[in-house]
Amino acid sequence: MNTSQNADFSAGRTVPGFAKAIMFLQMLVILLLSSWIVEEYLNNIYLQAYVNDVVQADGSIIAILV
Repeated sequence: MNTSQNADFSAGRTVPGFAKAIMFLQMLVILLLSSWIVEEYLNNIYLQAYVNDVVQADGSIIAILV
């Protein structure tokens, strides 16, 4: 097997520190917003009704896309 064809992503490719910091901040924002929407769904009957209506109306399309 030719070693030049092997995918060695660690050789010479590093992620800069500022990029790691940005990715970490993005992860925190995503987690914060995800937990917020879950809490909002659990405590808001109107959001629950809306989500249930959307899933019932577009459930087959959602199933196909997922």
